[in-house]
Amino acid sequence: MTYRPTGLTYKPEASYCDSPQHHVILESQTIPNKMINMMNLKITMAALTATTHSQIPLMKLKYTIAALGVTTMVANAAVVTTQADVSTFSHQFTGSEIYDGSSYQNGWTGGADTANYNLTTTGSILRIQTVGSQQGSTLNGTNSTNGTTIWNDINSGEFSLEMNVKVNATNAEGFRLMWAGNDTERYFVDITTTGVSYNLNGGGVATFALDTTDGFHTYRLVGDNEAAASTRFHLYVDNVEVTDPNGGVFSSGTNDSRLLSGDTTSGTFGDSYDIEYASIAYDTAAFAPVPEPSSAALLGLGGIALILRRKR
Repeated sequence: MTYRPTGLTYKPEASYCDSPQHHVILESQTIPNKMINMMNLKITMAALTATTHSQIPLMKLKYTIAALGVTTMVANAAVVTTQADVSTFSHQFTGSEIYDGSSYQNGWTGGADTANYNLTTTGSILRIQTVGSQQGSTLNGTNSTNGTTIWNDINSGEFSLEMNVKVNATNAEGFRLMWAGNDTERYFVDITTTGVSYNLNGGGVATFALDTTDGFHTYRLVGDNEAAASTRFHLYVDNVEVTDPNGGVFSSGTNDSRLLSGDTTSGTFGDSYDIEYASIAYDTAAFAPVPEPSSAALLGLGGIALILRRKR
């Protein structure tokens, strides 16, 4: 069976700066049979379809198959091995603990509630709707606190940052969901209504196709300095890694320690978006999310394939 990934597309970029350039998205490459058909796994499309309808939601299956493909290709990758549910993170904020309907809370800051930067809280959900450029009103969690420490104090080296959000609208370029700095390096995760983008090793940007408007999705960015001279990143969408398991390289030499979300440029990127934040959480260590049972089962097949391959 030839596996052609539909979730990932790649676009070259000379540098990933505050003013994103326009790029041509290249067609995803077909992965040869020999990389996927290890131990002669006879997985038919009919079986996958049956599994989709009876056991695993289609969206999660797509993530899992993509991750399975990566798992079978990268046998010796340096992955984040420690798992933790977001409920154990040291710093956790619901949307209403960021902005309670009248003022910012727990060290968070951002723009005032106006017609062009509208803040509303429904239950624990914070919704931000912007019109035009709102660079000066970016949601800022640099000094957010759990009562003892703040992001700016704990983010040096390894960290885990997770956001549970629903995107209702963006312009064609999207906006910056995550700006995460750890004093010496920083990393960007950008989002549109149709996908999420992140830096590639050696330059450029990869886009993971996803309908971000169909409900709340979790995005976890993990900074991991294991087996690397500098911190490397891993990005997980709904508990499945969409980056290379070996990790990517952060933008270096920036001396940045901020935690931002929203319009971070003076250009049209980041203008006019509508997003709902269910929660934002972070911790001082590199934690991979705990996979759901369905994802773990399929990913386990990839591990079995690698074991059998090594025995041959």
